[in-house]
Amino acid sequence: AETAIRGTLGTFFQLQVTIGILFSYIIGAATQVIPFSIVCAVIPFVLSLAMFFMPETPTYYLKKGNTNAAKASLQKLRGSQYNVDEEIASTQKILDEVEAQKLSFAQAFSTPAAKKGLTIGLAVMFLQQFSGINGVIFYASDIFRDAGSSMDANTATIVTGVVSVIGTFISTQIIDRLGRKPLLFTSDTFMAISAAVLGIFFFLKTGNYELAKNSIVKTVPLIAVCVFIFMFAIGFGPIPWMFIAEIFPPAIKGPASSIACLFNWICAFAVSFGFPLMNSSLGGDFTFWIFGAISAFGAAFVMMFVVETKGKSIEEVQRILGGDSDGSETTIEAGYKR
Repeated sequence: AETAIRGTLGTFFQLQVTIGILFSYIIGAATQVIPFSIVCAVIPFVLSLAMFFMPETPTYYLKKGNTNAAKASLQKLRGSQYNVDEEIASTQKILDEVEAQKLSFAQAFSTPAAKKGLTIGLAVMFLQQFSGINGVIFYASDIFRDAGSSMDANTATIVTGVVSVIGTFISTQIIDRLGRKPLLFTSDTFMAISAAVLGIFFFLKTGNYELAKNSIVKTVPLIAVCVFIFMFAIGFGPIPWMFIAEIFPPAIKGPASSIACLFNWICAFAVSFGFPLMNSSLGGDFTFWIFGAISAFGAAFVMMFVVETKGKSIEEVQRILGGDSDGSETTIEAGYKR
């Protein structure tokens, strides 16, 4: 993707995820388990067939030594009026530098920029999942039922799905204007507040306080969950997935991205499996307070350690990660030679 629209395109992955979740909410509310499963199986099957028609990337062709095919591939992505020669030359230069260094797997990960990039990447993935988002999404109807909300659980769940899609779409429009870091910080801050509010509500409800029985107060869970999901959708939902593609250099991008994604899914499994256990053993109040505390920590982490990648090339990001904020240092590959 071009640097100017890299963030927008990068968030499209999460936008499709939220659309898929909303689709499953709607179909799930209208059908039984078997037809629901069949409908949900058809879409990935069709997408799997479509993968056979996906074009290869310019980088792939350059690695194979086919410059003409790389130019043709990039021309399709950029448009017929775009001069691809400079971008092809820049990409080829990076690949040549990587090849010239011939770093081993361990060496590639031993540079300061690589270590810092991987640490930040894993931390962002951890914070994404341990915000409790999958617990909220998977058990949204249970949360509303336990809260005693007057709204039908299926309807409330669909509402949260719509909110998620809207939030993610907004993120696609503002991420290349505002940057990654401000959106991540804002996202975690409001998720922490929303989780704390949910915890307070369940504390009042568990303690059988009269306030929790108020009809207006009963709308708090729906509002808090919607705010939680909306703020997740504009920041920690889409950004981590495209962020890891921006902070890793070509020498380690493949394995580092795979490690980060694997770690993300491990965290997702832990939260999805642990959420109902925490809810039953600790109660909704402490469960959401724990997730809120993690999000509050995440906001502080973002401010102190996450680098801004908006409008920066891979080389510029690597120089910053390597400790040079003005971009005068060498890239990660050259950094190993130092």
